[in-house]
Amino acid sequence: TVGVISSPVWKFASICPDANNKGNTVCVSFCDSKDPMPHFTHKLFLTVFGCLVPFLVTFTSYCLVIRVVWQNASLTVIERRKVTLLV
Repeated sequence: TVGVISSPVWKFASICPDANNKGNTVCVSFCDSKDPMPHFTHKLFLTVFGCLVPFLVTFTSYCLVIRVVWQNASLTVIERRKVTLLV
């Protein structure tokens, strides 16, 4: 999955002259200022699938664990609160 998400880097990564040190080059994710829209689309894709999706999966998992704990009749209210605080 990481390889698939990171594979567009081969298209967008480029070598540009360093503005601070003349004669040096730097490897950057975007150098060509002709059409920045594909690079923006790539960055948006990385944001959604690299951050937002894992966050939502983790958040949903925590909510489900808390729900199962609170529906468990064999636990006391104090035990439920302790587990909820740990999660």
